[in-house]
Amino acid sequence: MKFRSAKQRKAVMSKLRNSNYTSVRRVIKIPPNTDIDKDGVINRKDCQPFNPKKQGLLHDLQMKRLKAQEDKLERERVEVEKKVESQKEILERKKAVQNKKLSIQQAKMREKQAVIDEINKEKNKIKQLKEANLKAKKEIFNKSRLGKAVNVSKKSINKTRDYLNDPKTKKKINSFLKKAKKLIR
Repeated sequence: MKFRSAKQRKAVMSKLRNSNYTSVRRVIKIPPNTDIDKDGVINRKDCQPFNPKKQGLLHDLQMKRLKAQEDKLERERVEVEKKVESQKEILERKKAVQNKKLSIQQAKMREKQAVIDEINKEKNKIKQLKEANLKAKKEIFNKSRLGKAVNVSKKSINKTRDYLNDPKTKKKINSFLKKAKKLIR
């Protein structure tokens, strides 16, 4: 409160002294190891135990120190993130190069496989041509005079073989051999 003059100040002060309104302070006993304002600082270390926004000089110094540590950690985190990003970029480049290498290798393998497939197709064509050639030769041989004669002899050989393998014929031959053996003895 500002006073206009020294007289005014003296008058107000005298009234206060003379009246019953002298400055009265309440004295409250505060337990020293508790935290009344719930600010995290016990009462004996708190400069204003009823004000949760102020904890005292030590607390302010500690907060400055913690803020400095937090700033330092944040800078380190940013640096680490930059390093991680650069490492990610390097890995992506390596993967891209590796993928290109793999794609080149795969392309080479595909080319080799295509060549192998072409070779196999040609081999199959050659095999089919050889078979067709043999079949044509057999047909030509079968239609020639020699082939007809061979076919006739083959047929007669087959007939003879069938005749000899027939069970009735075998019985006849066995009975004939037995009779011959008896005669020879």
